[in-house]
Amino acid sequence: MELELAPEKKSIVYIGGYGQGKTTVHNVAAAIETYHKGNVAGIDPYTFSCAIKNPSILRRAIEGAEVYTLSAGFMALVNALEGKQDYLPGTIDAFNPPIPTSVPQLCGRTALKSWDMLSDTDKPAARSYSRSSAAEFSVHVPTLVSALFDISKFNAIKEARDMQSRGVPVDLAYTDKDRYFMPTDEQKAFAKDAGVRILYLAGVHDEVALRPEETFRLYMNAKASEI
Repeated sequence: MELELAPEKKSIVYIGGYGQGKTTVHNVAAAIETYHKGNVAGIDPYTFSCAIKNPSILRRAIEGAEVYTLSAGFMALVNALEGKQDYLPGTIDAFNPPIPTSVPQLCGRTALKSWDMLSDTDKPAARSYSRSSAAEFSVHVPTLVSALFDISKFNAIKEARDMQSRGVPVDLAYTDKDRYFMPTDEQKAFAKDAGVRILYLAGVHDEVALRPEETFRLYMNAKASEI
């Protein structure tokens, strides 16, 4: 009788979006771990601020790992790998990553996003997110403010293509009520040409942070239906 080998457990890294605090980031990481039902060797959650300030630590964590990012978390990942040929992740899944815009537009859209949060029907989730973000900003204001210009110039489509060319499968996901970023038809074609998939979900920019278990499940189902 042949013995059936147990599947190899995954190493997973999650990098949160701009201004998202530790509580929010750990909640998303826990939802990802729950989805994989114990098939996880370890999961390392990073806030955006932590990832930006500790690129060498992040590089060691992401090597060969399944990496999930939200918003500017993808930029933190790319920055950590700049000029490095080693340390590549196994896969990258980026939720709502940045597309070039301007700092004034980012700030203006943040006001709209804040209104979305106030209007969200899931009040406990929105309040928890807001408290966590306020704590993050109270500690990391210089890091967050200085990152705005870089975020406004970051091109997730281009960077996803680059990662794909280096042998790292990349999928991007955008939500239909994202106040910040939405690929144009030209950008979609540019991604598709390199084998980068773009998937679409319902929700706001921070949907995966507000409702992590439900959003992550819907995203993984969408990925499976695209195969």
